[in-house]
Amino acid sequence: MNTPPPVPNNPPADNTVLQKINSEKAQISYANFCRGTLTPEEVILDLGFNTNAFGVKVLDEDLLITNRVVMSVPTAKRLLMLLGDMVRQHENNFGEVDVDFRRRLKNQPPPSPTVG
Repeated sequence: MNTPPPVPNNPPADNTVLQKINSEKAQISYANFCRGTLTPEEVILDLGFNTNAFGVKVLDEDLLITNRVVMSVPTAKRLLMLLGDMVRQHENNFGEVDVDFRRRLKNQPPPSPTVG
């Protein structure tokens, strides 16, 4: 009679399962636009390419959403922590990232006169 192998009583303290990652079919996209939508169950991120970014008309094209990522809220929180860590590491290596493009312009246009 075959008896099954004994099941260990104590699983490893580190219950980590190593996953192989296969990126052969990964599609690479560039995005300079993002927006988010929240439902009670998911976070929806739309990523796209705006040819007329920063208020300058370059091409007569609409903003194109190229990717929509739908994830659970816990996954979104893990993504938030991951991105925060990555930006912190980048800033530690290369300096602060300024998200206001106007401050990054080398030849800034003069400010518009205000009517008052």
